[in-house]
Amino acid sequence: NPVGEGRLVLADHADTASIQELASSVAVDFGSVFRMVNSFNSEWLLDWIGTSFTFPGISGVLLWSGIYILVVGLLNFWILRRLNRMEMGWFTVPALALLFALGFYIISGRSKLKTFALDEATVCTMDDVSSRGAVETMFRVASPRVSQVTLRVPNSTVMSSVNLDPMFRASDVANVWNQRRPRQPEHVPMIKMDSAQHLDLELLRLSYRDFGYKTVHQFPGTVRIENGEIINGTGQSFSDSVLADFSRHRYWKLGRFEAAGRMKEFAGQLETLPPTLGYVRPPDGQFSVAELMKRWMFSPEGFKDNLVFIGVTDRPMLDATLEGVNTVERSTTVFIVRLRNKP
Repeated sequence: NPVGEGRLVLADHADTASIQELASSVAVDFGSVFRMVNSFNSEWLLDWIGTSFTFPGISGVLLWSGIYILVVGLLNFWILRRLNRMEMGWFTVPALALLFALGFYIISGRSKLKTFALDEATVCTMDDVSSRGAVETMFRVASPRVSQVTLRVPNSTVMSSVNLDPMFRASDVANVWNQRRPRQPEHVPMIKMDSAQHLDLELLRLSYRDFGYKTVHQFPGTVRIENGEIINGTGQSFSDSVLADFSRHRYWKLGRFEAAGRMKEFAGQLETLPPTLGYVRPPDGQFSVAELMKRWMFSPEGFKDNLVFIGVTDRPMLDATLEGVNTVERSTTVFIVRLRNKP
């Protein structure tokens, strides 16, 4: 019986010999497994739409250093020589160094984050039979200053990743190269439970932390095809959507798809999927389904017998918030619905 991406085999009995024989008869395509693991997910989506910080590059640092050398090494001592007070260089050089460092810090930090940000990137996977969706969400909490905040998420969710959090990753780096110490266990954060989950977070200035959660959501219905029409029964209004045929490297642009809406199955503009080999980094800028189709490292083996509906909405799937602080909340949710077998 087909089950998700695999196959369920029912056996009359189970002993060591029969299990080994059954396992040896199952061919595993590790290339396909690798492609599925590295395909589109909420972590990849968060890297695309989440808050990020850009700081001066090497050219900016070199320019600032050149100005510093000219001011301290030439202008400063030229003025002191004209005043016949060269001994004052013991004071003017460190004072100018501090002023330049402060100026560089202010310029680098301006136009950056002014308030706390909570980004939610969600991938919801469904089929056209069940109205239940598997929801995988990544949160990014970004801070404009040194602070401690509390992330609140519903009790219906399960934390699925802490090793993606930059703070936890940074704390483990030293242990990788230290052969004298055993590897430290994963740092699992303390979570307070009442009517919701509360996760206390320590944040530095202009820093962010990432956390992943998984849950199952019950929708009013699903996306399905009936009599040549695509019917949106999810209760979600999609700002953009496509119908993809991955095995033939093509997709149809459907555009906006309202809740309870209907449209012809292949009514949209037909586009060709570009070949995608290897890992492709998320682009900069606003998320779009068209750009996703260019960059998604899909697995045609996983969808070879199916059409796939892909729709995007800015409606969050989880009722999450930062407690006690003013927050700018942004969310992007991508629905991936495996539809009926192709004709």
